[in-house]
Amino acid sequence: SQVVIDDVNAPDGANAPALGLLRSEALVLLARLPQARLRWIPRHKNTRADALSQRAVPPLTLEQEA
Repeated sequence: SQVVIDDVNAPDGANAPALGLLRSEALVLLARLPQARLRWIPRHKNTRADALSQRAVPPLTLEQEA
C-alpha cells in the first residue's frame, strides 16, 4: 500500500508508529538489496501485480478480523 511504501521511505522519526516493527523488518531486508528501491504504483496502473497479490493473500473473514 502507499502507506507502507511511504513509511519505509520516510526519514527516521517520520514514520507511522503502528508500522514500526514492519518498517524495521523491511529495512533489514532492503539492506540486503542495495540497489532496490520502493515506489508505490497505483492499482489501476499495475493490474497484473495487483491480481497476483490478491491471489497470494486470502481475504479476511469476519472471524479473523475480531
